[in-house]
Amino acid sequence: YGEEADLERMDLLKNLMQEIEKSKRLPVWEKLVQVYSDYGERTGEREYTNLAIELLDEIIQAGYGTLVEWLNKAVLLQSIQNYEEAKNWLLKAGGVYPNNYLIYKRLAFLEMEIQASLEVMQRDYQMFENYFMVCDELYKSSGVKSEVDLEMEYLYQVYDEVVVKGWLD
Repeated sequence: YGEEADLERMDLLKNLMQEIEKSKRLPVWEKLVQVYSDYGERTGEREYTNLAIELLDEIIQAGYGTLVEWLNKAVLLQSIQNYEEAKNWLLKAGGVYPNNYLIYKRLAFLEMEIQASLEVMQRDYQMFENYFMVCDELYKSSGVKSEVDLEMEYLYQVYDEVVVKGWLD
């Protein structure tokens, strides 16, 4: 493991992409996205995160994308502080996958990060509350058990903290 091993994996996967037919590339695409993403995160080299985002776009445009790819792209955009594009992407995902609480969960977490990046006096948690409320309603109607989605438990804690601190009007 390590940077050199990641670079070797990238080369191997890119070569493999050239050798296999397009209809069988999905597992290789997904692995390459993961390797680019991990390497970009580990080294701080944004170009690899951008390559992962581009590959996710290819997967989605080729018709292989699921909600997982849509959410992963938003998370990667958020990781490079491209907040506006991440938000727009999630809202677009909401049109493709309507009434899915996972999208609004990501929007709520994204909004919290956006607010945390602002000066204290500029912060406004109204959009966070809106996304949280939609997420909460969709989550409760989804039938998913709370022990299955631990992020939801964390989101409830974040919401409670926002309320207790008086950050909502």
